[in-house]
Amino acid sequence: ALAAIEHNYGSAGVVLGIEIPVLYHFEAGFRFGMNWALGKTGGVDEVAVLVRMLRDRSQSVRKAAVLGLGLLNVKESIAPLQAIVAGKGEGCRLFGSRTVGTDVRAYAAAALGLTGDDEFGNARRILIEVSGRRTENREVRVSALVALANMRVPGAELGDLVSHLMAITRKPREDSFVQAHAIGALGRQLAHARQGAHADAVDLLMRIAKSKMRGHMRTSAVIALGLCGGKSDQHEEI
Repeated sequence: ALAAIEHNYGSAGVVLGIEIPVLYHFEAGFRFGMNWALGKTGGVDEVAVLVRMLRDRSQSVRKAAVLGLGLLNVKESIAPLQAIVAGKGEGCRLFGSRTVGTDVRAYAAAALGLTGDDEFGNARRILIEVSGRRTENREVRVSALVALANMRVPGAELGDLVSHLMAITRKPREDSFVQAHAIGALGRQLAHARQGAHADAVDLLMRIAKSKMRGHMRTSAVIALGLCGGKSDQHEEI
């Protein structure tokens, strides 16, 4: 797959010889690489190919297909990835199974951060939903927050996302690891906001950085403050 990309080849293949169990792993590795390469070099036409690969017998290949859908960076990938993150109904149908594993759902959440959002905010909506659900798997929540951190949000809609991230950060008895990622996402989004906007969010980061909260949360807050900038006396103190 890497050689095909490097030399701009339109196809690639592999010969593995006799059919023995150990070579099945090599075959799966090849399919993994090709799914990744399709994501890096393909377009809208490859969405259907990668969706079909979601039913591959190898779990690593299925994950690569999910990642490939994100790497395509086309809006047509949002609907299947959204269904996989939801983990039921259409998501199960895509995988041809009764359930979708949490690790695959986490991959899909991260992949949505690569596709960006559509004009209806569908990707952002499912990521906000799962990241804020306390009963949700931690890996899925963290992946959703990482995706939200990387997503460019129109200025008029940024306030709702900032409020969501602040709510997770303030929530009592919340998973501190999830909160640390919400703080990081908050810093990334504030970095794109106009100077002086969302002063309440900056103030929250200041309070966390100077508090006696867990070290990883304070570390995230300090980094977030660095990302969002500022020249106040409090910034100088931090």
